[in-house]
Amino acid sequence: MGGARTQTRYKVNRRHRRPYPPRATRYGDPLIMIDRPKLLGISGSLRAGSFSTAVVEGLRVALAPRADLTVFRLNDVPLYNGDLDTATPPDGVAALRAAIAGLAGASA
Repeated sequence: MGGARTQTRYKVNRRHRRPYPPRATRYGDPLIMIDRPKLLGISGSLRAGSFSTAVVEGLRVALAPRADLTVFRLNDVPLYNGDLDTATPPDGVAALRAAIAGLAGASA
């Protein structure tokens, strides 16, 4: 009898001599997450058949099960002009600011 030890399913924390909790409780179970990450992909090219835009679109499709990636095209955003940076910016700038403000953890 004596001395027979049962093995735990998890690694033992040497400092506290107890098993680590399962990963789902340590790091959060991704299947139980309530909020999905919101990402904004901005392509630097204005060309219709842009490779950069194609890459961002591919990322959107690949990340679809885990995150919401919005692809924002800069076609309507003008070059920066301090004279136009007022309380009522151009429509493209307002749309970009709204897209950034809609992200979690973003500060505009």
